[in-house]
Amino acid sequence: MELIPLLNPLQSNIFTEQDIDQCVETLTRSMINAAAKAVPTVIMKPNRPRPWSASIKRAIQSSKEALHQWQLADKPGTDHAVSARRRTARKLVRRAFRVQTAKVRRNLLEKLMDSHSNKDKLFYKLVDRQRSSSKSHTMALSIKGRIITDTDELGEAWADYFYTLGTPSCDPTFDDSRKKRVEYDQNIIHDYLSKRKPNTPVTIPEITEAIKRLNTGKAPDPTGLRAEHFCKAANIVAPYLSHLYTAMLKLTHIPANLQTGIMVPIPKKGKDHLQPSNYRGITLTAMLIKLLEHIILSREEHHILAAQNPLQIGFTRGSSPAWGSLMLTEAITESISNKTPLYTAALDVQNTEWHDSLLRKLFLSGIKDSWMIREAMIRNLSISV
Repeated sequence: MELIPLLNPLQSNIFTEQDIDQCVETLTRSMINAAAKAVPTVIMKPNRPRPWSASIKRAIQSSKEALHQWQLADKPGTDHAVSARRRTARKLVRRAFRVQTAKVRRNLLEKLMDSHSNKDKLFYKLVDRQRSSSKSHTMALSIKGRIITDTDELGEAWADYFYTLGTPSCDPTFDDSRKKRVEYDQNIIHDYLSKRKPNTPVTIPEITEAIKRLNTGKAPDPTGLRAEHFCKAANIVAPYLSHLYTAMLKLTHIPANLQTGIMVPIPKKGKDHLQPSNYRGITLTAMLIKLLEHIILSREEHHILAAQNPLQIGFTRGSSPAWGSLMLTEAITESISNKTPLYTAALDVQNTEWHDSLLRKLFLSGIKDSWMIREAMIRNLSISV
């Protein structure tokens, strides 16, 4: 009932950006509170066994023997040799536990990096661990030859690294005339589409279908919502989301709290974890934006499929990396059989995408109704590490 007064302005032809902001804030707060009441949080002490190994067993046995010798010597002071041996034995126990804990953590990271899909729940287990306050965080980074271990400095180092990585750089060898032409076309497209307002409302069936496509078992978004919040209350929130998304598309407005993301550095397998470049950033965005993206994709997927290469595997529903491997394997087999050369090229995008060019390609592919809201998503997104 708390949502109805705030959604009333969105059900008419007169609405403001403040109405949308207030609706999103109240909807988010209400869903989180409802989930807390339905499933109360119980604080329990985790029953996690400490890591164990043969070296830990030997260290503990040596520590017990040192304790026994110290007790037989009538518990001498700290300057006594027996006391010194006891302190050394206790340090070796703690060191053995730290070594084994690091080994377990390293094995887990390697297992997670072997996950073949971002949908793998094991992969998102690492995301949760990286966002927690546990000691599985990166404890050191090498920046310009300097080793950083301080927590505050580590946070600033990550922020500077990803800021630099995400800032477009000017390559002197790039075709400047093409750059200016793309920017000119992009401005014309923006002016042209800004005069058009989408008239197709977002329907309840579109909302429920988009909710079904959300992947559960992931980390919460920056607002605290998970996919489970929507999956468990789809019939209740779908009517409100229908009015909300329709208003957002008409006004081309996305609330500021939905335009923030949390970037989690994930280490690459077999790389030096002191180097920031050996991490990939996984950005956790708002669930309300993910739902809107699913709705837009379902409406305009036919334009994208018609424009892309039929052999493209990535970012295509129903495709699998196995198909790409099969095509490459068949090409290699045919090349060997016919004794003909085969040339392959692997490209790795290490810097930010050229957004103006991407938006221009979307327009040329026939995507017009959602172009303005897509531009708003790209232009105003802010990331925190």
